Formats: sequence, structure tokens, C-alpha cells
Amino acid sequence: MMLKCVLLDASIVIEAHKISVWENLIERIEIIVSSIVAHQESLFYSKEEGGIPEAINLKRLIDIRKIKEISATQKEMSLFLNKFDRLFVTRLHEGEAESLSLIMGDRTKDTLYCSSDATAIQALAMIGFLDKGVSMETMLQQIGLQKRLQRQFNEKFFKHHLKKGRENYITGQGLK
Repeated sequence: MMLKCVLLDASIVIEAHKISVWENLIERIEIIVSSIVAHQESLFYSKEEGGIPEAINLKRLIDIRKIKEISATQKEMSLFLNKFDRLFVTRLHEGEAESLSLIMGDRTKDTLYCSSDATAIQALAMIGFLDKGVSMETMLQQIGLQKRLQRQFNEKFFKHHLKKGRENYITGQGLK
């Protein structure tokens, strides 16, 4: 199955740029980012020379329609966050919470979610959307790119945290 549409977490955007595959991604896959990722979290990228590389200036890429932006409503965010206990919620970044809110609210249809954050991957499983996730490693493989990746970007890490999220769901750990 070729990937058509992927909702990316900021960590994936930044890593794709660091390993020089960002341009390939936006050319070969329909990329969507949450508003929080686009306007806040992707701004955390910095190199020694400072600033955001023009290539991952998400606001500009949205403006020129290279990638898409989607926003969750306050109600969608609340419904999502209210599923989890306080301790679990504190481990989720805002961009992850927004992306997962959109998935839970069925606003992303055939879009897959790609993150390297253990808590976000677990949350995806805990809201019952195990089939809506993709690891960075698998995403790259599906567009014909092989890259050596750090552990948190590989398929084994992703599957492990989906399984842990499923276990959390069954036992109620992390849920209200």
C-alpha cells in the first residue's frame, strides 16, 4: 500500500530535514500537519547557525500548498484529553494532542499518523486507532528511501509502543 496522506508530528518533520529526506517526503506523500505543529512546535528546530531552515518553514509550505494544515476544535481537544489521566496527559505535547484529537474525531479519514514519541504512539492505540499509525522507517520505505534511523524512528519501536498502548487500554492504565 502506497502512502497517500500522512499527519506528521514535529519530531518527524525535524528528523526528515536532518537526514535530508524532507524534500522527498513533501514531493512523494501528501503531508498534513496540525496547526500547533505548523505554528509552534516545528519552530524548535535550530542548528548552530540558528533559525528555521527555509526548507522546513511549514507556514510558507502551507501558503504555497506543498503541505496542508488542519486544526482541531477546542471541543475535539477536550474530548481527547479527557480520555486520559492527568499524569499521562502531561507527557503529550500539544501538537501530538491536536493531531490525535483529529484522528479520534474522524477528521483525518485515510490519513496515517507518524510520530516518534512513545506516549503519542501509545495514545493512538489507547483511543482505538492502532491501524492509523505508521513509523518513520515504514513511511520512508514505502516511498523508496532507505535511511539509517535512530531507534525512536524505527518500526520495532513504533510497534512496541502500539502494543504498550493497547495493553494500557485493556488495563485502564493512563485512562480516566
